Amino acid sequence: MKNYIEISFNYNEEADKNIAKRKKSEKRQSVNAYISYMMIGSYFKKCKPVSPVRTNFHYLNYKEVNPGMQYIKEEMIENIFLRKYGKWIREFGEMICKADFREEGMNICVDFLTGIYDFTAIIAPDGHVRFEEK
Repeated sequence: MKNYIEISFNYNEEADKNIAKRKKSEKRQSVNAYISYMMIGSYFKKCKPVSPVRTNFHYLNYKEVNPGMQYIKEEMIENIFLRKYGKWIREFGEMICKADFREEGMNICVDFLTGIYDFTAIIAPDGHVRFEEK
């Protein structure tokens, strides 16, 4: 009679690779979510996060990216934003905004809420950013 429990473990290399891919994708999304918050929020008179804890989480991922890559991503996201909302920049400068991070399916969303003109930055798993009105 055995007095122990036997546990078997099968290593699945493919599953391990998928987990690593998913973590990399989540980090890319997190970094782009923070950049969206930081860059777009700067166009408002004041932009306050609804959840400082979530903001700090995304900020910590952002700080792990090398400064050269940060700059490239910031410029890319800002250009996407300006192509869509450039005509509103002056009005945004007079508005107070709340920014809220949330997840929707596989996307990370950053809602910019002014009460007058609300829109969302949607960050896909591949890191691409798009903006939509609410």
